[in-house]
Amino acid sequence: MKQFILAVFAAFSQLAMAQTDVYLSIEHKLGNQPFALQTQTVNNLGNDFNVTRLQYYISGLEIIHDGGTVTPVTDKYLLVNAKDSLNELLGNFNITSLEGIRFAIGVDAAKNHADPSSYPSTHPLAPKSPSMHWGWSAGYRFIAIEGKGGNSLSYTYEIHGLDDANYFIQTIPTSGVQTANGIEIRIVADYTRVLEDINVSSGLVVHGSTGQAKTALKNFAWYVFTSSDGNASLGLDDDLSAQKFSFSPNPVGSDRLVKLENHPSNCRIHLIDITGKVVEVRSEGEIVDLGQFPSGVYILQIAGENQAPIQQKLILQ
Repeated sequence: MKQFILAVFAAFSQLAMAQTDVYLSIEHKLGNQPFALQTQTVNNLGNDFNVTRLQYYISGLEIIHDGGTVTPVTDKYLLVNAKDSLNELLGNFNITSLEGIRFAIGVDAAKNHADPSSYPSTHPLAPKSPSMHWGWSAGYRFIAIEGKGGNSLSYTYEIHGLDDANYFIQTIPTSGVQTANGIEIRIVADYTRVLEDINVSSGLVVHGSTGQAKTALKNFAWYVFTSSDGNASLGLDDDLSAQKFSFSPNPVGSDRLVKLENHPSNCRIHLIDITGKVVEVRSEGEIVDLGQFPSGVYILQIAGENQAPIQQKLILQ
């Protein structure tokens, strides 16, 4: 009888998990306006610029669902061109409740140094024109952004970023959108943020793995992508409360130390992960040590006595 009950329970568990197609779409933008080549915009330094070319690879895709289950999207590589719309079928998976998506910009080390000519011409990793491959030793260009910058857009800039060490993984909480075709993960990409803290007012040509090329790759990992739908279970809205607190830095570096400011006294501090799991963390004065937590997107939540919790998004790089 016990075995029968277990078998019935397993059968119902399988039925609860729905086999469904999962799509990834990216809405290309420049700030609040749709992306278009040669459109003049401005970065956070006040530099005017436009974009004449913007391509990048996405790989290492993983779908997070149903209480933190992580399902890899095996052998999936996307070559994204910002001038073209993207709505890509990632595959068919057993998913009931979507919670997030994880991916990296670039090509993983296992494939980064493979021979591009070994792929069929339609494959994202096959030779392309203009080229997205730097050579056997260096591997693929993870990103290529080019355009004009400065006064009257008089100066040329080119940033091509690469290298295994710059393969940064990011996690984006999202509940997805149920459509007639399955679940669609809708991501918004604001490409003005690729040039965050990069001065292009006098032109710039950087091809490689350091300097502004590395900064651009970090910007892709930290700032460019957001979910268009959010994840209600994590409460990821930035305006959750009229009362705000602040902390720095964000993203948090390898030392995992966060300094709190403008927070209630005698407060409780919680960290909420992508699955909604809540963990209480301790602080030494205004310094919070998050050293035990892996890289990803979290919610940092604090609550003082007789006060509603206040929370903000935090990124551990």
